[in-house]
Amino acid sequence: MLSAINKYPHFNRYDIPNQIEFGHKSYQPLSPAKPGDYVSFDFKNHQSAWQRFYNGATARGFNEIEALLQKPLIVSFCSPQWGSHADKNIETLNHLQAAINASGGSLLIVSPEEHTEKLAWEHSLTLNIYLDPEHSIAKSFGVFAEDSPAWDTFSGVDVNVPLLATYVIDTSKRVVWRHIERNLDGNPFTGGMLSAVNHAALNDNRKRSA
Repeated sequence: MLSAINKYPHFNRYDIPNQIEFGHKSYQPLSPAKPGDYVSFDFKNHQSAWQRFYNGATARGFNEIEALLQKPLIVSFCSPQWGSHADKNIETLNHLQAAINASGGSLLIVSPEEHTEKLAWEHSLTLNIYLDPEHSIAKSFGVFAEDSPAWDTFSGVDVNVPLLATYVIDTSKRVVWRHIERNLDGNPFTGGMLSAVNHAALNDNRKRSA
């Protein structure tokens, strides 16, 4: 019978590593664009990059990009992955469309994926949505990064998506106002937004007439 000490292969203790090294990607906090920052980005000029609704129905075509950027623009990041929080933001902005236009601005929703036609129909949405699946626009605004996943900060989020954030930029793509939802408490987020749009529109008009 073999002795117990011969049942197992012999290892020199120096051949056994003291610890196993695991790959680790360090967390890097996001640095969202703030008022005064200039944001560099470009919209794709083809129909597949846009989703449009008019009075709740799907509409064809897409905005002329140059026209969209000829007046102050509200850019709101709303992914369906945020569930009711994103839906509420979209509904709020949709109700403010007339006031936004009267203030001299325009509105654009930026999303990594399409929003449901059911939501549009139930709330008679009239919106332009720019589809940003590669997060190029979100990265330009600093509200998305691969090494700063949303699930590290927010419970109930299973995929990495842009922050729920709304910006006002002027025609030179300078940030003049922002709101970032960090608490998801449902409080109104549009305070000061319309006045920021109006102020930016007046400044643009002064520049044109100078």
